[in-house]
Amino acid sequence: LSILFFDSIFNLYLNKDFLNEKEFYKSEENTMFGGRLEVVISKKISIFCDLRNTFYDSNFDGIIDNNKLINTGIKLKY
Repeated sequence: LSILFFDSIFNLYLNKDFLNEKEFYKSEENTMFGGRLEVVISKKISIFCDLRNTFYDSNFDGIIDNNKLINTGIKLKY
């Protein structure tokens, strides 16, 4: 994948945690999905953006919450 003449890496991921077989089919709880895009500027510098949705009860009220994360940064190799 190339973006504006730069090499790019794109990843999609899905993760499901469950403690027993009954929870396996509950898609709304303990699930995480997202994607990551990394644009390689040079051999030592790249820029990345990570988007993630995580579903769990974050405030213990019995309602499953969608906890979104957007992470961006610059990765330097030396």
